[in-house]
Amino acid sequence: MAGAEWYYGKENKQHGPVSAAELKRLAQQGQLRPSDLVWREGMDEWTPASKVRGLFEDAAPAPPAGAPAAPPPPPKPASPGVTPPRPAADDLFAQAAGALAPAARRRSPHPLDLVLQYVRGRFNERFIEATEKLFTLGGHYGLYAAMVLVLGFGLIGGVKLNDLNSVLMALAFAAALAVLQYAARRFLQALDELNRSTSGKLGSTTVPDCFALLSMIFGVVALLGLAVMAVQVGGFVLLLPGIVIFILCQYLAVLAVNHGALNVAIDADSPAGEEALGICSFAIKIWLRLAPVACGVGVACGVIVLLVACGLLFLTPGAGAIESAAAAAEAPPGFGEFAMDMDSDDEASALMAALAAGPAFAAATAGTWLVTVSAALPLVAYLLFIFAHLWIDVVRAVLALRNQPTAPAETRREE
Repeated sequence: MAGAEWYYGKENKQHGPVSAAELKRLAQQGQLRPSDLVWREGMDEWTPASKVRGLFEDAAPAPPAGAPAAPPPPPKPASPGVTPPRPAADDLFAQAAGALAPAARRRSPHPLDLVLQYVRGRFNERFIEATEKLFTLGGHYGLYAAMVLVLGFGLIGGVKLNDLNSVLMALAFAAALAVLQYAARRFLQALDELNRSTSGKLGSTTVPDCFALLSMIFGVVALLGLAVMAVQVGGFVLLLPGIVIFILCQYLAVLAVNHGALNVAIDADSPAGEEALGICSFAIKIWLRLAPVACGVGVACGVIVLLVACGLLFLTPGAGAIESAAAAAEAPPGFGEFAMDMDSDDEASALMAALAAGPAFAAATAGTWLVTVSAALPLVAYLLFIFAHLWIDVVRAVLALRNQPTAPAETRREE
């Protein structure tokens, strides 16, 4: 069965190619059901997985009650010089699975293997698609909210500071966010199509499984570390990046254990060069599938920061309020020193209002850039993916040329 590749259909989607051992592992873990269809080269049509001998231990149908099963006919001796018939695909699978079964039974599962099996069974490809859709919608409508908040901040700032530039800058940023929203939606669709049209191949699940474990551990450590730091310094704003890192790391781990969602097949007969390209493709594709979630999380964080900025600016006294306080001899400390250097009281009031609104403008700037960078992530992921896979395709073509057999020198001379 060496080199045999199987395809299987699941939830109206085709997956594969995978080796016989990988197909057997999927059946043992419950990811492949007896009713799912499988196919390999040499088979006339797709067939239910339950009919593949050796794939499911209890897949053989029981004989009806009261009807004894007919004994199998004795094998006919092969005639001299006659080639025996080629065994069916399910017989070949049964032989390969039987050859691998003793080694699998001898190996005791590692505790971390049990963790990976739980994650793989609990968070499957359906969970990935639902999560991706949820964060995509969140990022899409979050950009609408960001546009409204940017415009609102600019209008409030223009009124409080008597500054038209704040309104003009808010309009420019809102227009840029509208363009980025359209681009993000289109590029997210293009990323999904690229993932389906490009495939990779790994020799085993070692790299994805180790990456998943490291990602899970790093996410937990980052969340706990930032939570402890937030308690120590009293800045609970540090919890926000900790939660973001935790969500992204756990989603990366789920993607890694579900390599079928990345269109990466497992083939134990992959050569070293193909294995290296498969690892590169896996690394690129996993960040590719992370882009929708990262975009949604980043936009949500930016909207939260913009809400805080609008609240701070709304509570900040404007230039008119400061001027009235100064006229009533209730100027804030330091107002007289500033007023001495100003040509008029209006300029001094405007400067004091700008200084008071400094934290709000800093928060608004940070939130706006966070939303902008998050909305640009799909475009960046698209460009990185196509250029990286261009390099992979070039290397794969070079390896294919080197592996082609060359004709003997005598044959070349005759030609």
